[in-house]
Amino acid sequence: MIVLLGCKKEPEYTSATVEIVDKSRAYRNTLMPEELRTKLLEGVSTMTPAPAPAAEGHGEKKEEGHGENKAEHGEKKDEHASGPPVKKPSEVGADGFARMRIQVYLVEKTPGVLNNKNYKFEYGPGGGELDLADYVNAKKHGTFYLAFQADPQEIGEMKVWYLSNARTRKMGVGTVGSGCQSFFDITDYFNKEMKDKGFVVNSTDQRYVSALAGQYFINIKGEKRVSIGTIDVIDSRYKNLLCR
Repeated sequence: MIVLLGCKKEPEYTSATVEIVDKSRAYRNTLMPEELRTKLLEGVSTMTPAPAPAAEGHGEKKEEGHGENKAEHGEKKDEHASGPPVKKPSEVGADGFARMRIQVYLVEKTPGVLNNKNYKFEYGPGGGELDLADYVNAKKHGTFYLAFQADPQEIGEMKVWYLSNARTRKMGVGTVGSGCQSFFDITDYFNKEMKDKGFVVNSTDQRYVSALAGQYFINIKGEKRVSIGTIDVIDSRYKNLLCR
């Protein structure tokens, strides 16, 4: 009898043809809710620096409901990247967390919704901001995917928290947006979606803004440290839909 061992299926977004965008200078110091900081540091007695990385809506609620839930090979470099990436080791910040690198993908489903491009954003230690105004076509209605990948060198238990920056608004017979200061543990939902295509969103009536806007705290708890990367997703064209 021959036993066939299946290969691990890679997420679809990792095989998309992408334009690589250097976001190593996009880090911004993010105000972390004290409740989250306490949870992340629980049980970690000694914090040590993370090793230097190689170059390179949602789940369980905390307060109120989150918005809507609801790729060819090869890569090409972004011709407009400003200078070489800043490569430096993750360091433990004043808040006690090591900073890790994050990669983010934007992939079209509907041709033209991302101006006929897919993107891979490479963030330096700590993460940074992603302004969808620079990538989503305001004149095209359609579907696209947003996906995150943590630094594979970081070993430990991963948890993902979401702090909403999307005002609640009526949409048809229901509502979208999680409301200001709503705070969620989205780990289970996040892991499920990232194994496949990422978060699936639609640009009609700016639904993607209400579904995605907010801060994603991706953290990996090792034996002696907690490493964290934060991606702040906004669309600066629609400030009326944002809380802050």
